[in-house]
Amino acid sequence: MRPCWAWHWCFSGPIWLWLWPVWAMRPQIDGSLHPDGPPSSANSTGCDKTLFFAAVGPEFRDTMRKNALHLHATGVVDIFFAHYRQDLANWQKESWYQETVKYSVSYKEMKADFVLKELVKQETFRLRGYCWYWIADDNVDFTSLDVKRYLALAAETGASLVQPAVEFDSHGIPSHQIVTAYSADVELPDHSISRSLYRYSDFVEVMSPLFREDALIAAWKLYLPGLGSDFGMDFLWCRFVAAQLRARVDRVCAIIDAEHMYKLPHLESYNFEDGLAVQEVLLNEFAEYTQRSMETSGQLRDDLEQLCRTAKDTQLVRVRVKPYLAQASWKMWKALFRCKQYNLEAVCHIDGTLINGVFWRVLAAGLVLCIPLLLWPPSSRMRRPESDPSAPESHPWMSLEALRRTPVSTPIPVSEANGDGDEMETASRWRRRYPVCAAATPAAAPSPADPLTAAGSVLR
Repeated sequence: MRPCWAWHWCFSGPIWLWLWPVWAMRPQIDGSLHPDGPPSSANSTGCDKTLFFAAVGPEFRDTMRKNALHLHATGVVDIFFAHYRQDLANWQKESWYQETVKYSVSYKEMKADFVLKELVKQETFRLRGYCWYWIADDNVDFTSLDVKRYLALAAETGASLVQPAVEFDSHGIPSHQIVTAYSADVELPDHSISRSLYRYSDFVEVMSPLFREDALIAAWKLYLPGLGSDFGMDFLWCRFVAAQLRARVDRVCAIIDAEHMYKLPHLESYNFEDGLAVQEVLLNEFAEYTQRSMETSGQLRDDLEQLCRTAKDTQLVRVRVKPYLAQASWKMWKALFRCKQYNLEAVCHIDGTLINGVFWRVLAAGLVLCIPLLLWPPSSRMRRPESDPSAPESHPWMSLEALRRTPVSTPIPVSEANGDGDEMETASRWRRRYPVCAAATPAAAPSPADPLTAAGSVLR
């Protein structure tokens, strides 16, 4: 007789073989999805290296020198410079370049094509194993950013696409308001006040995104090589990457408010009109992935709410970001004056809607202030003397017909503004002073009670 265990295996074994695939395909909790809060680990991937990539030119060489020294000093960032002006030899003469830059290429290409060839396809170097790929423009200043804290907060968000907030309090220029550092107080459920560490968003600007490797590969599926520009990709890639990675769209992108970068003015680096044309093509082709935080003009939606992690509480709270005009901050006016010598749309991302809004609001305020002055009676208008209510109204508002009916001996009140000190003046003096009115005014007829005077008037 066979053992009992063998009989049990023969009948139950096929059942377990059928259940194994079902168990393996069970829904699992993704570490990047945190409905009740962010992950507790600051580095859930186990990697400790970040690759910083920038397409650089001679205009911002000093800025990139400072950035390279600052990033290299952390010990957790490798630097990759792509020289689109093909001037690598000039840069390599600098001692700081040899010390800080690990990878470099030099050929004529656009930034987006550099990313496609060197980071996505990795045609020159094998760059696997980095936990983050940091792609930045060369007109960004990172020297005030705590790199290790920034990377730790980025990992804590669980997001696949991150950026530091933009600040412009000491120098630099503003960018899209949604990526501007959120400095307002955040009220917690216990009514205490805290500050934002980071916010989840569906927009991360193309100026300085931080990608996970799979997110970078997914995002560059949006790139159209024949157009030669990454303009407009940032309006799409958060929702597109979420769809490609099957991640929650409200947690795939984040903005780190606790760490700031500064955007510097740049000119002639690209044709803004060509960039807008590329953006229009992308938005038409991938319309279903367009961000929903901003209007087409770039202004924040009035009903925009974002999930925010504060310094006091690990739970996420909702914050409503106010538009620039609602904030009416002095920094916004300062930015307007600072950007006046540049193309506001291309450099500062201050569109015409904002400028027109400021103009019309100032004009409306001026009209409101002027309404009381228009309705208030003029101070020079004369009133009838209290002692003689039957006296005619004073000039210059006295009608010609009323003047004709006025007897010569009737006193007429005169404003002190006429130049003399007399308070009263007779009609004869009035007519001498105003001959036009006197010519149109007939002489008073003689009284019927004085026949001699009437006869003398007839003889004359």
